Amino acid sequence: MRPYLRLVVSFVLVAGLCQTPTVPGVLAQKPSPFIERVDLSGKRLVIAGASFDVDAVIEINGREVATRSTPDDPGEMLIAKKGGKRIPIGEQSAIIVRNSDGQRSKPFFIFRTDEFIAADVIAYLTPLVNINFHGAWLSLRPGDYFVVDLSGISGVSLIQTSDPASTLEAIDRHPFDDNLKFLYRVNHAGIAQLTYRQKFDSPGDVQPFELLVSIEVK
Repeated sequence: MRPYLRLVVSFVLVAGLCQTPTVPGVLAQKPSPFIERVDLSGKRLVIAGASFDVDAVIEINGREVATRSTPDDPGEMLIAKKGGKRIPIGEQSAIIVRNSDGQRSKPFFIFRTDEFIAADVIAYLTPLVNINFHGAWLSLRPGDYFVVDLSGISGVSLIQTSDPASTLEAIDRHPFDDNLKFLYRVNHAGIAQLTYRQKFDSPGDVQPFELLVSIEVK
């Protein structure tokens, strides 16, 4: 099982457990491509994930870039030699992989600075687990950065951190001009969780937005 299926380690998402019997003559749809991580070295953009076909292409902010697969991992890695030229500094960008059959991955958002790129978790776009409870999962390496973006959701703050081995480091001085984005750096291998919850001045019938971000570093 690919690690991205372990979206959140502290709860069980009961979805898709009931399998439909195979009907003769009906072809199963190929799995959609999935982006696990994005790396940038100079202009060279490397996308790691799963279910890429040999003619898959990378799209950056809706624009296709020249893409090649790797002989060793043709279904799990794609390279855009000059992809970095399409990723603006100081802005959020969306990366998508499109297979030759037209299937697209879910967008993988990144934020680029002069020094690094960071995986960008946009709170209101994270998968809904149940009413107002969202989950996100990141696969990172030591030295990586990531952002949790709470823009568009009022009154949300970090309420709990589960990081017994101090895997993460919160960066206080970051390139954002508001307090709705949290920047972190990964110190070493380990597992950590971050929980964000919406707070209301007056309790009511509306359920608060809650986000659990699980980070696996290896």
